[in-house]
Amino acid sequence: MATAMGKRLEGKTVVITGASSGIGKSTAQEFARTAPKNLKLILTARRIDTLKQIAAEINKEVGEGVKVLPVQLDVSNASEVRSFVQNLPKEFQEIDVLVNNAGLVKGVDKVGDIKEEDVEVMMATNVTGLIYMTQAVLPHMKSRGEAGAGDIINVGSIAGREPYVGGSIYCATKAAVRSFTDSMRKELIATRIRVIEIDPGQVETEFSVVRFGGDKAKADAVYKGCEPLTPEDIAEVVVFTAGRRENVVVADTLIFPNHQVSLLLEYTRRHITDLPRRLLLSCTRSRRACSDAWTGLRDYHAQEAFEYFQIVDNTSFLHKTTSEDLRHRISQVHSTPV
Repeated sequence: MATAMGKRLEGKTVVITGASSGIGKSTAQEFARTAPKNLKLILTARRIDTLKQIAAEINKEVGEGVKVLPVQLDVSNASEVRSFVQNLPKEFQEIDVLVNNAGLVKGVDKVGDIKEEDVEVMMATNVTGLIYMTQAVLPHMKSRGEAGAGDIINVGSIAGREPYVGGSIYCATKAAVRSFTDSMRKELIATRIRVIEIDPGQVETEFSVVRFGGDKAKADAVYKGCEPLTPEDIAEVVVFTAGRRENVVVADTLIFPNHQVSLLLEYTRRHITDLPRRLLLSCTRSRRACSDAWTGLRDYHAQEAFEYFQIVDNTSFLHKTTSEDLRHRISQVHSTPV
């Protein structure tokens, strides 16, 4: 028996950018599994051979009820995107859902040392490409009926809300996506077009491998000692938002793995490896606690610890922890009175 969500998605045409791996690939698979009887999927990325393989896998799993069209596309190329819809077969041109998923991060350099090519590729893919795709598809959504129809789902990031050290350009791109999405939602308020943003926290995909220039060991170290989200976790949320009743807009969603409360905590976990997780949680509970923790640790911790506590000194998390309790925890860990 089909679910209510599956019935709502039946007959729709869905475009997914960056569909050759990670969240994009999982999103394509989840749409197909949710509405296997009648669905059209347009999968775009630069790696056409990979897209064709994914299309074959989907058809093998769910059958011929899902028609999958792989399209080679570089979203940062304005001319390619401009002709994207008109070059589609006619039966695929009436797009119901656009999932702007294509994005990447390059390098971990700090401001002053960031490579120009890294700046250009992140801006072109994460921001300009998303805008190009939206402008290519939106007029067709607007032209339906008296008030238009369709869903634009932008995959952002927690990085668009909380900038982190070594990620200034990537964070700036995701902040731009957030502002663009919010503005568009207000501009389209008189239509029936839903504008949705989904911001994942820590997700394990090829994303980190790209960040470190193909160094898988460095990429794997990011997830050491914790259980990150999977691409499937995010894909389920994407499909859920598209499968709501037309009048229901899941406008803004932030998704964390269970161990994560902020990017600041993740930054600390990666850089201050000699602090146990329970102590880190204590140190991110209040401004007073953070300030006291910085004072107590400054004599025997690396510069990264100083930087971290200076950052969180102006931030409030969860609930207050007394300075006496925090000092006691630090003393227990290091067997040194604080």
